Amino acid sequence: MGISLKDIAAEYFVLKGIGANDFNVSQLQLLLASAKSSHQVWHRDNVNPGLTVLIALRDVVSNGPTEILLRSHGVDEKDFLKNILWPKSPICSENNVDERALLASIEKGDAIIYDCRCLHRGRGYGNSSGYVNGDEYDDGEFSKFGQRPVLVIRFDATQTPAPGTGVVGYTLAKWEGSTLSLICAMLSWLGL
Repeated sequence: MGISLKDIAAEYFVLKGIGANDFNVSQLQLLLASAKSSHQVWHRDNVNPGLTVLIALRDVVSNGPTEILLRSHGVDEKDFLKNILWPKSPICSENNVDERALLASIEKGDAIIYDCRCLHRGRGYGNSSGYVNGDEYDDGEFSKFGQRPVLVIRFDATQTPAPGTGVVGYTLAKWEGSTLSLICAMLSWLGL
């Protein structure tokens, strides 16, 4: 028998100094990205430790994958910005991950698990401009794709339910994600 999501969550919470039984499933949601949808705003699911699990119910590729700013959950850690913007620096070398952002393209049945403090957003899946990821489309193409469903399971500590912030914190996270995403893209374009 394999390891369960509950086992993974228990180990995560213990590593964060939270009891192995002091967490619960705080969200169980079917999330649909519809054709012609726009990007979500950048956000955190919780400002406190927790896990978000996305399970693809059909292939998730150009039809709205989740975009995650890697290492953005460590906002209270030393060298927070350096960890995100300069992943090849010595302080990040132990992670062996050079990317700044991740587009979570996953196949049906696969899952990704991330710290719910990570800045992330659901990517759009076309829009009214007539383009999907830079390619021109006709409305008939969207009928081939349909909706992109994922199952979202969230684990939060019982003492720190989501979201852990108000309108001001949410707005700041939105601006932080937009700014960091732009800087990361510019650094990548420059080959840095």
